[in-house]
Amino acid sequence: MQMSRIMSTCSKTNIFFSLLLLGLAWALPASSEEIPLDHIVAVVDDDVVMASELEKRVADIYARLENSETEIPAESVLVPQVLERLILERLQLNRAQRMGIRISDEEVTQAMERMAESREQTVAQMVEDARQSGIDLTSLRQQLRNEITINQVQERAVNRRIYISEQEVDNFLASEEGQQWSSP
Repeated sequence: MQMSRIMSTCSKTNIFFSLLLLGLAWALPASSEEIPLDHIVAVVDDDVVMASELEKRVADIYARLENSETEIPAESVLVPQVLERLILERLQLNRAQRMGIRISDEEVTQAMERMAESREQTVAQMVEDARQSGIDLTSLRQQLRNEITINQVQERAVNRRIYISEQEVDNFLASEEGQQWSSP
């Protein structure tokens, strides 16, 4: 009998605390501030472009433009252009993946070295400049990897379309311009 009374008291205590917690939760004011969730702004093949990605790219462009003397375009002009570029990048990166194009870490490092040299900087200085613009090393390397990948996709597309027949070569060499090229 005493055991059932203890069980009954424990059950009543559990119910009391459950109701108390429920009442407290109900009494707390609901947050009037909405927390926006990321959302899809474009679907590209089996991939998506998220609003956060678009916003980050736009912010990066504005940051770079503020550091230069270039006129800053209105957001209503820039955002659609950036979205279009993101879509084109996704299409080309997806195509690169289907084509089996892979860019090694060594290729990215070499590209960073060439870029720094063209800016008359060291790689460390270039990385520091990027960091001050809000771009960390990982993002910088990924951007370069994407650019190299896209360049390779474009080069392969162009090279596939170029065909010069033997007759065209012979015609060129027989022309006045061809004679200038072939004479010492």
